[in-house]
Amino acid sequence: MRAYWGTLFSRTISRCVPEIVSRIPSSESATKRVYLTFDDGPTAAGTPALLDVLAEHDVRATFFLLGENAQHHPELVEATLAAGHEIGNHTHTHIDAWKQPAEAVGKELDLCTETLEEMSGQSIRWIRPPFGRVTKSIVQWSRQQGQRLILWDIMPPDFEPTATIESVSANLMRGVRNGSIIVLHDNAKALPITAHVLERCLPQLKAEGYRFSLLSMAMEPSQNLVAQTSHAA
Repeated sequence: MRAYWGTLFSRTISRCVPEIVSRIPSSESATKRVYLTFDDGPTAAGTPALLDVLAEHDVRATFFLLGENAQHHPELVEATLAAGHEIGNHTHTHIDAWKQPAEAVGKELDLCTETLEEMSGQSIRWIRPPFGRVTKSIVQWSRQQGQRLILWDIMPPDFEPTATIESVSANLMRGVRNGSIIVLHDNAKALPITAHVLERCLPQLKAEGYRFSLLSMAMEPSQNLVAQTSHAA
């Protein structure tokens, strides 16, 4: 149920706050685009498998990384970027912004940014708070730092104890639509599921005419781009 309520929150708040993006429908009438993202990495057990299946299907994605995980696995950050993917800020230790003081959350965001920029040699352009738990202080921080707040339009619950390859794949295919930002996970809970879901769903999505895009292909972090949630069901 967490995935359901989290997605409902994501779609609703992005209607109200222009800086928050949950969906980016293509402006090209004949093109259906989706944006694939992963939270919580990098991990030694999960990231290589995800990179392999993405390479197999020639798909690029955005990885929202934890600073502490990046520090433990700098080689995986390098491999992710070398494969043509993008990285974003997911805080340093997966802090819950609804349960911690704003100052503590700001320090986490700063530390993750510093870590990822030092490793990558490039500016970090995207932020996704853990659990999608946006606060007023996070919105203000993102404005000041020029990092766009990216939530999601569909979260197949690959992290839930009852998740199976079949159920997550069905959830993804049933919910995806033009402009969907899809979030999956690179963590221990999702490890037995996610790469296999990609193996199943990526060919199906391509067969249905979807094209995979990076966030940077659709917008700049500082643009006043309103998520096209008016198209939401």
